[in-house]
Amino acid sequence: MISNSIIQKKLYSPVITGVLLCDNYENDVVKPPAIMSGAIASPDYSGVYDELTKSYSPANIGVLFDNSQDSLGISSAYEADVLSNIYDVSSCESIGESSSVGFNLTGVGYCDNACSEKTSPVFTGVSIYENDSYLLQSLLCSTDFDTVVKDNNYMNYNVVDETNNVLLASSICPWFTKTAGSIDFEYSPDMSGNILKDVSTKFCEMNINNFSSVHEAVFYSGKPNFAYCKIPVRSNFNIQLWEQLLEDYHDKIVVEFLKYGWPLNYIKDTLPDPPTRRQNHLNQFSSFIDSYISKESDLGAIYGPFRKNPLCCHLTLSPLFTVPKGDSDRRVIVDCSHGNNLSINEGIPSDTFLNETFKLYYPRHEEFIALLLNHGRGCAIWKLDLSRAFRQLVLDPHDLHLQGYEWRGQIFIDNRLIFGMRSSPQACQRTTNAVSYMLWKSNIHTINYVDDFGGVSDNQNAEHDYNFVLELFQRLGLEVSKEKCLPPTKVLTFLGKEYNSIDMTVRIPEIKLQETYELLQRFEKKKHCTKRQLQQVIGKLAFISECVRSGRLFISRMLQTLRKYHFNHYRVHITDEFRQDIRWWLLFLHDYNGISIIPDVDWSSPDAIISSDACLKGIGGVNFTTFEYFHSDIPESLRDMHISVLEMYAIYIAIQFWTSSISNKRVQLFCDNQSCVEILNRGTGRDQEMLNLARQIWYLCASSNVQLRVSYIASVENRLSDLLSRWNLSEKNRSQFFIESKLYNSDFIEKEVFGHMFNDIINI
Repeated sequence: MISNSIIQKKLYSPVITGVLLCDNYENDVVKPPAIMSGAIASPDYSGVYDELTKSYSPANIGVLFDNSQDSLGISSAYEADVLSNIYDVSSCESIGESSSVGFNLTGVGYCDNACSEKTSPVFTGVSIYENDSYLLQSLLCSTDFDTVVKDNNYMNYNVVDETNNVLLASSICPWFTKTAGSIDFEYSPDMSGNILKDVSTKFCEMNINNFSSVHEAVFYSGKPNFAYCKIPVRSNFNIQLWEQLLEDYHDKIVVEFLKYGWPLNYIKDTLPDPPTRRQNHLNQFSSFIDSYISKESDLGAIYGPFRKNPLCCHLTLSPLFTVPKGDSDRRVIVDCSHGNNLSINEGIPSDTFLNETFKLYYPRHEEFIALLLNHGRGCAIWKLDLSRAFRQLVLDPHDLHLQGYEWRGQIFIDNRLIFGMRSSPQACQRTTNAVSYMLWKSNIHTINYVDDFGGVSDNQNAEHDYNFVLELFQRLGLEVSKEKCLPPTKVLTFLGKEYNSIDMTVRIPEIKLQETYELLQRFEKKKHCTKRQLQQVIGKLAFISECVRSGRLFISRMLQTLRKYHFNHYRVHITDEFRQDIRWWLLFLHDYNGISIIPDVDWSSPDAIISSDACLKGIGGVNFTTFEYFHSDIPESLRDMHISVLEMYAIYIAIQFWTSSISNKRVQLFCDNQSCVEILNRGTGRDQEMLNLARQIWYLCASSNVQLRVSYIASVENRLSDLLSRWNLSEKNRSQFFIESKLYNSDFIEKEVFGHMFNDIINI
């Protein structure tokens, strides 16, 4: 057993990675370059050298040792004699490479002058590793190594007996004899006898019978399974087909993870050290957990039950709880964030993976919209959903100790990716990204979000595309959820939204709108909440904002608040600004029917063009599409307001006046006040009155499904609205307006609007 701290102890002892079988070792040094092709110097090599010289001539032991850390380890005549009989010292200096424990010698030739029948070992490669008792390289061997190992008690020699094809000193790596399926030897004929070129090992897959031994081996290697031990994990994947189809894929290391297990990317120097037993969250849905553990155990995804920890190191036990999934089912979650700074998730970074900068990109709602627009109105849409999502992906054996939990007094260890682990969505997304790449090469267009695939096809190709994807999934070994798959159609619910390719609309289900509205009503009365509760609110609003563009402006301040708090249990103070955003959403959701028109990306020809302007005494605006215009005087009581506020009033009144004619349209609005343009486009600003008006403007747009684009225009180019704002200041302004606009016969709106407008504006 080891302590909870991950200790990588440096053991400076040799691990033989290459042995050249040759005859007549007494003549091995006749002709340089002699017998050493590579070695690393270590402080304890003198002991190794002394022991080996008891059985073999010093001349043919290709070991360089270093006690002084200089001159490639040549610190005495005694040591220099050993080296000089192998290779000229001056030549060696040019091929030395510095290492953390001494020097590497590279590029030294092999012996080719042996001629007698006597066989002895000649070292062709010696390496030093950390904690090397648990390393297994491709080993080369000789029949007389049995004596070397037993006589000298070098327990870190991983040596295979050439005659019996068995592992000697098996106490070094007991896991190997349990997991190795076979050991294959490859020889190369030579004038001096047989040169054993390579030894390859074939492992059994990790399973319920050997998982603890496999975990021990990979854990003590200090590296992920794919990077060193390479012990295959058991899954349904056709790895050969994955390798073939992803040969030129930029992230093809995904195949290695599928073959050897997905690393969790836990990087802390210490293992999570919570109390030995973690109390599961109070839960009245225990039957769901019973069913889950039974089902997943039958599928081989869970090891157990155990009465005590079966692993070689500390086992972290995380609490279990359930969350709703559909109408009646529930999803079992492992709370890997429990314990705050002691939690597993706290040790998993979000911006790096395996010590390299990594940022995962999740597809957006807009990308599926782009597919619809690209294929055109009435195109076919379809979807497929993976079954058990994360549960199809096997965990790296190295990390088994991080996925334990206790249920009904017994211990279980999960060997698949789990819901609740920070790195699980990334692993699933990268896997499905690889599948989408395969489909893209076949000219099939899909959007994949974690385990969901949504596809868009031309009507004539739709059935072929859908069936092709189903067949590919089957060949790859991916299990689909048949009840959630939907063949080509015109109306499809994908990722919680209903897409209609005929009407080109997106609809949010009424139940989701109602749930969000009721949640906001409860939140409006709160003074504090937890970070987890805040995340729930933001998640629901972000979902709606994908269809309501203006809604994104009223999530930004919530997100800023969220970033200030690190742990889920922290209490969040609900500020007045936060509450104002909640009120905006409540006002909007009260009237919103959930249907949004899919926006056209082409804004070169907007459906309506409007301009507005204000001066200290009046406001005015023009609808260039309907040839309508308005003017209103500003009451004396409001004329001390800043001109930017009055400009925002003008925009609000223009949108309000023409709501009926601009509904479900793309509207280009021009304004000659830069502050108004920035606040409306960015959703932030310092002036509270302008922000209140901006919220009202976006509320009107969202309620009427108006796609609003606000652009700055110079005052000299905003001439007509400027004349309207000064309408009652001079008869000349009126005459000039009609001359320049040529709108003599068009309807003119002139009335006092500020009174009822102030009654309509709610301070949100």
